[in-house]
Amino acid sequence: MVIHTPVASPVPPSSPLMAEPSRAQNLSVESIARAQNFNGSFPYDDKHLQFIVGADGISRAQELPTTLKQLGGMSNAQEATKMLIWATVITFVCLQKKFGREKDSWEMLAEKAKEYIEKELVELGLEETLVAKTVNELESVASALF
Repeated sequence: MVIHTPVASPVPPSSPLMAEPSRAQNLSVESIARAQNFNGSFPYDDKHLQFIVGADGISRAQELPTTLKQLGGMSNAQEATKMLIWATVITFVCLQKKFGREKDSWEMLAEKAKEYIEKELVELGLEETLVAKTVNELESVASALF
């Protein structure tokens, strides 16, 4: 009889070298904070989106809302920015919905995310007077994912 023993990961889960949470980790404010980029955005990739909305919601999370699709041009850089904005909105809404009682622990994280969203919307050509309304619309669409 052969006994298999698990091999320890070379990078412990709490290590700062693991910037993005693994699917095996539980969703927590800490795991979300680790995924945030320096500029305040969150990654738009399957791993992060599935971690935030779950396997059932990933296909809907990957679809950019019309509000975002209509902004700016169609260059690769602008499309990438729209995707990061959307992932950041989804993650921000996740914090509100799932960790509302822990707001003190994620308030600064959310503030940085909101600043990123607002700045990038303006850079995509949205008038500053429409930013708050647009963010509210995006948050409303993202809320349906939870």
